[in-house]
Amino acid sequence: MNPATGLTIQLALLFMLCGVVVYLKAVELYRQLYGKPQERPEMAEAPVDLSQLDPTPLAGAGAALAHPPADLGLTLAYVQQRYAQRRYTLPLGWQRNSDGTAVLVVAHLVDDVYHLLLTAKSRAGKDTAALTWLLTLALLNPPERLQVAILDGKGGLDWIGWKGKAHTWRLAIDRGEIAPAMEALSQERERRAVILREAGVSAWEGYQGRDLPLLVIYVSELLLLQDATSPKELERWLNSELSASGAFGMRYLVATQTAANFSTRWRGQVDLCVAGFQPSASQDQPNTGLTTAEIATAGGVPPSALPGIPHGRGVFTLVQGRQAETVRGGYLDDAQRRRWLTRLPSRVSTPPVSRVSTVSVSSVSSHIAETTPPPVAVMNPAMHGPVVVETAQVQTVSRDDTNVSPGCDAATDGTELGNASDAGNAPDALGMITDTADTLSDDAITTLLLAETPVRQIAARLRGRMQKRLARIAAIRARLLARGR
Repeated sequence: MNPATGLTIQLALLFMLCGVVVYLKAVELYRQLYGKPQERPEMAEAPVDLSQLDPTPLAGAGAALAHPPADLGLTLAYVQQRYAQRRYTLPLGWQRNSDGTAVLVVAHLVDDVYHLLLTAKSRAGKDTAALTWLLTLALLNPPERLQVAILDGKGGLDWIGWKGKAHTWRLAIDRGEIAPAMEALSQERERRAVILREAGVSAWEGYQGRDLPLLVIYVSELLLLQDATSPKELERWLNSELSASGAFGMRYLVATQTAANFSTRWRGQVDLCVAGFQPSASQDQPNTGLTTAEIATAGGVPPSALPGIPHGRGVFTLVQGRQAETVRGGYLDDAQRRRWLTRLPSRVSTPPVSRVSTVSVSSVSSHIAETTPPPVAVMNPAMHGPVVVETAQVQTVSRDDTNVSPGCDAATDGTELGNASDAGNAPDALGMITDTADTLSDDAITTLLLAETPVRQIAARLRGRMQKRLARIAAIRARLLARGR
């Protein structure tokens, strides 16, 4: 090779190296400028010290620790420090690493796992595992970034403390609350689909707005949920929601003693199986997607081979694709649950809205703007999303009618305006409307407007998107004003 050729090759390699460096810098700059922001609490100052953890594995449980950390604080600090650049991390459990130290196995609800199936016999630690996951998510992500819905067919004793928390989107723990909560989740999926289509993005991960927090739904004990609805209805709902909701920023954590008797269609949408003790090898494949032999070959302990209850409480085999490993989660007693729940912010409520009842429709007609200003997007805590309010339309009776009471919690019925505290302020005309349809007729709306019923109370009795509800009320009011009434 002559010197000229060698020099040419060296220069070409140098230019290629410079191009790679420039490309990497450009990618880093793009992520800094346009990446979705992630708000996290301050990092723990001191590194996580795992030297005091006993790495001894539990007999018969593979690499799962016999004595995982007893305090959730260590798990939280571990997630903060090791996974600061990842979002929505679930601490699945602890195990002994190949180097003989303790390590926390995690999953991420973005770019990793969409939906999760949690199975084990009763008293094996399913609710404790789910509580650990949801507490970790809520403690490390503000309510603006994360919302939680809980549907518990067992009565929800583990979730009472979540009532009134700012992270709680819905809490359905009584039999009569289950079906409405299922319907509300379906409606939320449809609402998010509209928002993402209008934003021109193909998935929630690409949405740059701050009005669609990740919604994590914990569905507990499917057999009991069947009693609250019906087997056919529950199966239809799970098929629809798990098939479509992932792209809209909704993640389902489904828990039951065994999935053997449920449809394989929705189970096919599960990305991660977390399987605890089962008494028979016949349960291994329905709950993990792999046979007993395949789980063992992949390095995990089949659920049927795990230590029984209570010795093996909190031990789960994780199966994702064809990978398997076994871990153990810590135990959260009632005192520790209360302590961590107190750190979650409570939902802020406002005093009941006062209504100016002496102002008639005709007396305020002069205050209606001839040109309608642009819609104003406001946060509606009941649905955790933007509700478009046509300001000129709403202000025709009184400015107070535009207010939305933010005291939404688990007891809400899924409507977008109004709450139980308004019932005592409603005029007699509202209670006299006896329309049998699921929405008010034009005549009924006319009667309510003439009785000076607040717009927000009328809108709460209608169906459809809020912008269309308000537009319909405004059109009827305009006809009244044209008649001089």
